[in-house]
Amino acid sequence: MSENHTSTQDRHLPSVSIVVPVFNGLPLLDVQIERLTSQTYAGPLEIVLSDNGSTDGVNEHVRRRWSDSPVPVRVIDSSATRGTGAARNAGVEAATGDIIAFTDQDDAARPEWIDELVAAFRDSDADVVSGTVAVDRINSPEVAGWRPMPGADDGWHVEGYFDTAIGTSLAVTRKAHQAVGGFDVDYLGGGEDNDYVWRLQHAGFQLVHTPDAVVDYRLRDTYKGLWKQMVAYGRADVRNHVKHKPLGFRGYNFPLMFPYIVVSLSLRNPLLPQRITKLSRGRWVYCVAYEYGKIRGSIENRVWCI
Repeated sequence: MSENHTSTQDRHLPSVSIVVPVFNGLPLLDVQIERLTSQTYAGPLEIVLSDNGSTDGVNEHVRRRWSDSPVPVRVIDSSATRGTGAARNAGVEAATGDIIAFTDQDDAARPEWIDELVAAFRDSDADVVSGTVAVDRINSPEVAGWRPMPGADDGWHVEGYFDTAIGTSLAVTRKAHQAVGGFDVDYLGGGEDNDYVWRLQHAGFQLVHTPDAVVDYRLRDTYKGLWKQMVAYGRADVRNHVKHKPLGFRGYNFPLMFPYIVVSLSLRNPLLPQRITKLSRGRWVYCVAYEYGKIRGSIENRVWCI
């Protein structure tokens, strides 16, 4: 831990480890590290970059550029098992903090992010805290309109089931993480954060949302990237439906809505003028890709989850 950060720490505050799964994240990773090393939090803080098989020289780069940062930054190898969940689990195993905060390599945590997460633990009986994300600062206005996001005060509500969180703005006590065995490493391409937070609540741990713990969330800024991401998310949602349906989850199964969705998206396709469709091309790609992902996931899992 750097001398500068150590000298200004408040030892009465809990120690926090920020775990970041990393895979070929340069150069955007530097933006996130800059934000994380500039946190206003006065307690013990470290950053653990969990390298899940990068080929962009991240280890050497971090050692060269961030060795003298005000918050210690280290890279650990998590390439033995691929995937975001596996990288996060390995990061937690290497971390020393009492509280584990998760964020992603291409986003940008705001300076008070850790302060607000820790305050939520302090002011409640929380075992896991969901933060929020904002898309207006690091995305163009056009791209920011492609993907809908809940308001900061809304949290991550799931009708008829436990609320959830987003993996890039999330914190948990070490005890709770270990009690549920961490993230399910079989999830690839998304959905592991929902499953993780739901399993924590099934195990009796309490989720609290804080709207003031904000991460600037970087959206996919090409139609191709958006399509790929949302297909993966659609497939992951089917996986979560299958896994959590026996536990009471009903959130993604609306078969009577599917014909309406198909007709609506067909009539609002981007070949028609936007003044008629009232839907941007990016939002249309988002919707179609997600529904296509659910169809693929339904076929793969032999369920009807549309």
